[in-house]
Amino acid sequence: MTLRSKLQAHLDAPDPDRRALLELVRLLDLALREALGERDEATLAFIDEAVARMVIAGAPFYLDAYPRAQARAAATLAAAERFVAAPSESTRAAYTRAATSSYPFGPGDGCFAVPELGDHGTPGAGCAGGVGCVAYLAPEDAATRLVLALRRELGPWLRAAAAG
Repeated sequence: MTLRSKLQAHLDAPDPDRRALLELVRLLDLALREALGERDEATLAFIDEAVARMVIAGAPFYLDAYPRAQARAAATLAAAERFVAAPSESTRAAYTRAATSSYPFGPGDGCFAVPELGDHGTPGAGCAGGVGCVAYLAPEDAATRLVLALRRELGPWLRAAAAG
């Protein structure tokens, strides 16, 4: 089963709740660690774009929950949108810089380990590449709505790429 199909299966889980969100983070963290070890640039690029799309989908939840972070988060959202529209090393670097300034909104520099999944550096905890930022996009009580938003944002992209 490819990472793309695993991601689709996680997003289509029958119970789109906090547990499903955490399993999504675990899946991406472990896949990113494996791709780093194998120097699998295609998988790393896929994960980068998937997380950027998740940040875009989760932005309304984050901005609603943390209105004082509006300016920094808006800059990260704009950088994520530019990266998704034209993935390149320069748009990815700009996105990472913006995300670092709006921690934990987006996969910039910082520790993104999700306590329920483990501490900093624990495989699957979300720290690798900042994928844990996905778990911080919405308060726990909005996790189901976030997973549904992720499903709406990523579903067509995953299906189109799989078909092409």
